[in-house]
Amino acid sequence: MTQMLRGHRSAIAVLLALITTLVSIPMYSQTPRNFAQARREFKTFYDQGMRQNGIAGSSFMLIQDNQIIAQEFFGLPDQEKPQPMDENVIYHWASITKTFTAIAIMQLRDRGLLKLDDPVIKYVPELKAVHNPFGDINQITIRHLMTHSAGFRSATWLMGRR
Repeated sequence: MTQMLRGHRSAIAVLLALITTLVSIPMYSQTPRNFAQARREFKTFYDQGMRQNGIAGSSFMLIQDNQIIAQEFFGLPDQEKPQPMDENVIYHWASITKTFTAIAIMQLRDRGLLKLDDPVIKYVPELKAVHNPFGDINQITIRHLMTHSAGFRSATWLMGRR
């Protein structure tokens, strides 16, 4: 189990390195030659990271203007089956979706489409059906949810009530 968790942490670290690399590279302004060189350098970094961290299988895609402009596959999705990685492999993302959700929320905030101190029921009115023994559900903000300080301690949905 510890080795499996170590592998997930390594995969997440590589994923975050990829995100950081891609965000810091203004891909839209690079010439094709520069992009090709950056892609080759990233692929070398990627392959080395996969091997050094003992990752069984991985993939990445670069998307620009809704088009796949680069994709790479590494290893196997299942070490017991000789099926190579491809674009149809399904990954278990686990808590990494929290990172993407937080980034999306911050982008919406930066565009002035929401505020972190907005009540969450403004965007998810269904939460009015939640019983919160620690305070008024109307007072919970997006910031509270993002900082895990909303006061939810256990299952709070009222079963059978609408």
